[in-house]
Amino acid sequence: MKTLSHIFIILFFSIYYSFGQTYQIEYKRIKHNEFDGGKNRICPTTLYTNTQKSIFLENRVINGRSTEVKEEDYQNGERSGNEVKGDSLGKLIIKNTITQSFQQKTWGANYKKNVYYKVKDSILPKFDWQITGEQKEILGYTVQKASSTYKNRTIAAWFTNDFAISDGPWKFYGLPGLILEAHIEFDSANRTSMVYQAILIKQIPSLPEIEISKNIPLATIEQLEKDHIDKYRRIFKFYETKSKGEIRTRYDDLDFEPIIFSTN
Repeated sequence: MKTLSHIFIILFFSIYYSFGQTYQIEYKRIKHNEFDGGKNRICPTTLYTNTQKSIFLENRVINGRSTEVKEEDYQNGERSGNEVKGDSLGKLIIKNTITQSFQQKTWGANYKKNVYYKVKDSILPKFDWQITGEQKEILGYTVQKASSTYKNRTIAAWFTNDFAISDGPWKFYGLPGLILEAHIEFDSANRTSMVYQAILIKQIPSLPEIEISKNIPLATIEQLEKDHIDKYRRIFKFYETKSKGEIRTRYDDLDFEPIIFSTN
């Protein structure tokens, strides 16, 4: 008969082993934009995560080219998009789920060029998740559906509790498991949307050693949002002078409220 201390030791090491595991999850990000001719664009993203920390990479630049491509090109095996100046890591989010804080490197926009900034904000957003009874299967894992809203967007997340990790793509976290799919709708008509779909999960020895350079200038989300609004207002006004018809320009970044300009 096993003693209580024996049972405790077994339980302790099983929990320690489970919580000490680190995983790499590859997601396919799909953007749909009615204002881009109704086309979809696909970009691979990567999440390295364990129970304490995670690193999320998005919009990488490899050999001087963006990894975001048109869906038809992606289906034909193309993985290199437009020529882009920048480093190979692209956007970067480093989360600490214990302290619920983050570090972030993202694009700052002005009229002539894009440059990287380190975001000063450090507290992860709060998601008021509502877990539903809906289930399906992703990559062989049974996942449950949860919903929330964020900055005038509707979010549906599918998570599995087969991993003792409360994490997901971008800044999504806070569910009792790992998010394998997330749907973000930017308006009620679903004219623009974004989906993160897990396409590969594998266990890795440890998190990669990736840090945000100290040489990157600091900025607040409010400063970056103002820069994006100014840039896309200029773009809208330029195209408005070139056309007498209906013109719509929209920029979607999950850190900001949706930005849209229209002639009607």
